Amino acid sequence: MFPSLDLTQAQNLAKQGYTHIPVAKELYADFITPILALRALKAHSKEAFLLESMQDPNNRGRYSFLGFEPSAQVRASRGEITLTTKDPSLRALAPSPSVQDGDSITFSGDPKAILRAILARYKSPKLRDMPPFTGGLVGYFAYESIRYMESSLDFPAPQSPESSDDWELDSSDDLHLMLFLHTIVFDHLRQKLLLITNINLAELESSLTQAKHKLESIAHILYQANNASKAFAPFKLESPLKRYFSQEQFSHKIHAAKHYIKQGDIFQVVLSNPMQAQASGSLFDVYRVLRTSNPSPYMFYLSSSELEITGASPETLVRLDSGTLYTYPLAGSRPRGADEQEDAHLEQELLNDEKELSEHNMLVDLSRNDMGRVAQIGSVEVAQYKQIVKYSHIMHLSSTIRARLDSNQDALSALEAILPAGTLSGAPKIRACEIIYELEEIAKAGNRGIYGGAIGYLDFSGNMDTCIAIRLVYKRGNRIFVRSGAGIVYESNENAEWQELQNKAQAIIQALELANAGLN
Repeated sequence: MFPSLDLTQAQNLAKQGYTHIPVAKELYADFITPILALRALKAHSKEAFLLESMQDPNNRGRYSFLGFEPSAQVRASRGEITLTTKDPSLRALAPSPSVQDGDSITFSGDPKAILRAILARYKSPKLRDMPPFTGGLVGYFAYESIRYMESSLDFPAPQSPESSDDWELDSSDDLHLMLFLHTIVFDHLRQKLLLITNINLAELESSLTQAKHKLESIAHILYQANNASKAFAPFKLESPLKRYFSQEQFSHKIHAAKHYIKQGDIFQVVLSNPMQAQASGSLFDVYRVLRTSNPSPYMFYLSSSELEITGASPETLVRLDSGTLYTYPLAGSRPRGADEQEDAHLEQELLNDEKELSEHNMLVDLSRNDMGRVAQIGSVEVAQYKQIVKYSHIMHLSSTIRARLDSNQDALSALEAILPAGTLSGAPKIRACEIIYELEEIAKAGNRGIYGGAIGYLDFSGNMDTCIAIRLVYKRGNRIFVRSGAGIVYESNENAEWQELQNKAQAIIQALELANAGLN
């Protein structure tokens, strides 16, 4: 187990304000894969996650992160917050008045307060020999979490649809984050497996003993992975995917958006079209398809007792690393070509399309302004501009914006400043969100839910890495939810925008179809 730590070192770290430190057990990784590990962990815990990264089939991210058995969970829905934990010290963080029901405590307020209180209890240094993530909060912020960022966007709850068999309102929480003190990390560069837990510096001797036993227990689970019971039922589509808006209806929405642009309300807005189907089984095989067919910078599988989420997002919402903020707006797209020649032609077409360039520039400016709300004055810069990035079914224009986080702000402040991304809302952002509520008929069709929000982690050293929740599918009960969107500007062509919706959804639809056909 490393690093080795004596009482004097622990006291010195405590004097620096740290409460915990990660310790690890290292194994050779040649006996197991991340997929096999996830299967083994799910046999022991309904709550689990797998986070991976891959730019393309030849450029795999260094790490795969897994976790199970969270120590606590935080959910929020329309200002009602639920903290679920057996830990008395975490339960004590809940404010009064509150209502207790078993392991759960429910209270009202802004969920960022309880998230900050939890993270304050687990402050650890970033160690040189450790991977970027060694424990913290993992989960999602739904699009509707904007109600905690901007009070004017706290819209009324949707009403029940006429036929619940045909269409179901998305009942996703505004946010759902799970606290993981133990993580399993695949280091693909070194071909090593790191089993990590966090020890309490104030109780060094007993914590080290507990850590040793916990890491040995996790190792035993992984060594027995080949014998693990079947944790995932095969995925089956029980009905065709249904789009809420037809092409004709969506064209009317585009015309309405252009009217708002002409009036000067907005410059751009992102309109989405939800899809649903009935399904049985697990999304696990859908993730298996996505990680091979649509390699992306953010690939994820998350599960709780009532929800599964999987996807392959190309776009960072915001990343915080040692005080530096990064965001990478993607705006402007083309489908991938059938061959290299067509691909190159489409790339040049995208780089010279005035409509796409205008949209990209607006969203770069919006991202700079958002980041400037929490950055040190004068530190915001466009580090890379108008680069082409390619994925399995689509290519995008991308830029890189970075800044130094102001010393009075934290990861949640940065998330608050940037969520929802301009590339999923529009500009100006608040007015665009109001128009989205109207034109997407959210009062009747249902919330956007997880789509357009954020998925990722906030760790114990103050860092954060979140992607925009796109190119994803999630399942609650026997219902799956899929959604894709298109950026509308005044020059938008209705047929082209409809095709963009299909291009963006294609990777998920293909993964659903392949998983439905059955994997070996």
